[in-house]
Amino acid sequence: SEPNPDWLAMLPPELRSESLQFQVQADKPLDNLRPELAERSLPLQVKAALRGATRLDLQGRVAIASSAPWAVQFADSRLTTSTAKLNQAGWQATELSSDLHLSGYADGNAIELNLGKGSALQAASLKGAALSAQKLQADIGGSDLKLTLQDGALHGWRFNGPLNLSTTRLEQANVKPQGWRLQGQLAAADMAGTLKGKLSNDSELQLDLDAGLDANQNLQLKATLAELFLRSGNPLAKTLVQWPELLDLNSGRLNADANLTLAAGSSAPSLDLNLTGKGLGGIYDRSELSGLDTRLQFKLARQRFELYIPELKLQQANPGLPIGPVEARARYSAPLADVGRGQLEVNLARTALMGGEVTLTPGQWNLAAGNQLFPIQIRGLELQQLFALYPAEGLAGSGTLDGDLPVRLGENGIEIEQGHVAARQPGGYLKFSSEKIKALGRSNPAMQLVTQSLEDFRFTTLNSSVDYDQHGKLTLGMRLEGQNPAIENGRPIHFNINL
Repeated sequence: SEPNPDWLAMLPPELRSESLQFQVQADKPLDNLRPELAERSLPLQVKAALRGATRLDLQGRVAIASSAPWAVQFADSRLTTSTAKLNQAGWQATELSSDLHLSGYADGNAIELNLGKGSALQAASLKGAALSAQKLQADIGGSDLKLTLQDGALHGWRFNGPLNLSTTRLEQANVKPQGWRLQGQLAAADMAGTLKGKLSNDSELQLDLDAGLDANQNLQLKATLAELFLRSGNPLAKTLVQWPELLDLNSGRLNADANLTLAAGSSAPSLDLNLTGKGLGGIYDRSELSGLDTRLQFKLARQRFELYIPELKLQQANPGLPIGPVEARARYSAPLADVGRGQLEVNLARTALMGGEVTLTPGQWNLAAGNQLFPIQIRGLELQQLFALYPAEGLAGSGTLDGDLPVRLGENGIEIEQGHVAARQPGGYLKFSSEKIKALGRSNPAMQLVTQSLEDFRFTTLNSSVDYDQHGKLTLGMRLEGQNPAIENGRPIHFNINL
């Protein structure tokens, strides 16, 4: 009772024991004895039990050297431990347990352990500053562990073999809580090593991992997302907290790869992420998306990130009227602590719309400065397509529109000041024949000329000022010049209309 060897004092209080029971009896010789023990072995069966905050049970067959130098070979051994709780290096664990099936050899220079099938470590919960896990298990059967000794003290170690980790629920700020699994191969020595394997979760996300930790404790991690077919579901949306809530992709293919570097002693990693999408489709907010091909490059370093879009092609977006094809090339960089106040560079941004094209003039904008002006040009919009998309009773027409819209983005939202839209020469026509409009003309003689003119109005001029204020009020100041051949032999008629 109350064993007090020096090595026990080095353990955390939760791992110290209050009593030791040890049983030894003679046994038949072990098979495959090491040459060092072939002529001087004493075969024994051993049982040991430690009791206290930690319970430990060991049983197995050993061959002990019967003369100096000391050595021991063991086989068919099993070590089980259990600890109610442990606080160490900022981590809190509960219901820690191990079940190890052992064979191996030890002498004054080294301890070699072979971990047999079924060897595992478990914890009911594990919690740190950045993450927590429930029902955590590490299967390490088939692995080898070698400890190098010098003057009886640990001098170095080496681990090699499979490492299979699983948890029923992992909680971390950037991922949604769920179960995760890692199946890999670990080769480590003296706190450096490599890990290669596959990582998966309950949302059917699967990643190939290749990680390395060098002797200076610098971490390198590469993760590859194999081609993902979104028709069968989107595991990224079910995994990432930062996935846009309004974006639902349900068709197309995605693949990605990421390289993460974390220097020793640093809490700020560097990250390079490349993502490619082909034929993507779905819904963003209330807009239907189809035929999206894109490449994204994301870089994070020194608490600053950069997003580069070298290619974005969208066949069609439909927020109520079809827009597309859309093409864009852009770059955005900002401090990680304030992602909305960065530098935007647009090299290309254009879309087809109603038979014409809408283009943003290439340029650079500092969003931290506020009140940024985005010049938008409208070229070749067809009135006939507009009336087909937004049919109104008795309304038809034709004409081609060009314009410029100076869109200002500031603290008050989106504003347009002194925008302008006009019809190309030689003009076009408007036909507006509605019983309600005719009734208005019959009841109000001052409106009769207006209603008759619009029944077949051939215009040579159609232009309008465009203003949009921070409260969402759109003001159009339209001027319409032309004639109706049926009215006074085509007498010129001018309209000024404010909407």
